Amino acid sequence: MYKKLVSWSALLACNFMWSLQFLCIKLVQDQVGALSTVFIPVLIASLFMTPFVLKGIKNKKKTWKHLRIFALLAIVGQFPAQILMTYGTQLSTASNAGIISLTLPIVSALLAVIFLREKMTPGRWLCFAIAIIGVIFCSLKDIHNLNTSWAFMVGNLLIFSGVVGSAFYNTICKKIANDFTEMEMLFYTYIFLLAILLPLVVYYEGDILTRIPEFSRQTWTGLTLLTVFHNFLSMILFL
Repeated sequence: MYKKLVSWSALLACNFMWSLQFLCIKLVQDQVGALSTVFIPVLIASLFMTPFVLKGIKNKKKTWKHLRIFALLAIVGQFPAQILMTYGTQLSTASNAGIISLTLPIVSALLAVIFLREKMTPGRWLCFAIAIIGVIFCSLKDIHNLNTSWAFMVGNLLIFSGVVGSAFYNTICKKIANDFTEMEMLFYTYIFLLAILLPLVVYYEGDILTRIPEFSRQTWTGLTLLTVFHNFLSMILFL
C-alpha cells in the first residue's frame, strides 16, 4: 500500500512538472529560439548527471546494441518530445498544448501493448475508460474553447507529435529498465540528443551565446524551471 502511494505521488508530481513545459516555453520564446530552448536545459542537466553516471560506468559493459537503443530514443523519442513540442507550443498556445497532452496516457497505453506486450485486462480497460471520461468531463470547457484555426493547426500537429515521442520514450525505457538506472537512461539519451542539436543550434541560432547577457529575469526563470523540473527531476521520477 505504501509503495503504491509513493508511486502515485511521484506520478502526480511528474504531471505537474511536465505541465510547466508549456508555460516555460512561452516565458522564453521572445529571447530564445526553439532549438536553444531545448539545448541549454538539456546540456545543463547532462553536465549535472555526468559525475553520477561516470561513477558507476566501470561496472557495466556497454554494447553497440545499447548505443543504437539510445540513439533511437533520442531521434524518435526525445527529439519530437522536446523540439517538436517546443515549436508546436510557440506556434499554438499553452492551453492548446495542455489539452492535446491529455492524449499521452492513451498513446502510452497503446504503445505499451505493442512494444511491451502488456495485456489490457477487463479491470484495466475499465479503469482506463473511467480515467478518460474523467479527463473529458474536467476539460469540456477547455475543449470547447480549443483554437482550431488554420494558424494553429500546424502547431497542434507538432504538439501531438511530441506527445507520441514522449510515449515512445517512456515505453522503450521501461523495456530496458533492468539494464540501466533511471539516470543512465536519461543521460545517454541526452548525449545523443545534444549531438543532434549542436549543429542545428550553431547553424540556425549561432548567436545565442552573444545574447545570453541580454536574457531577462523571465527568460532565466523559464530556462531554470525547464532544466530542474522538466528535463531532470520529472524524467528521473517517472522512469
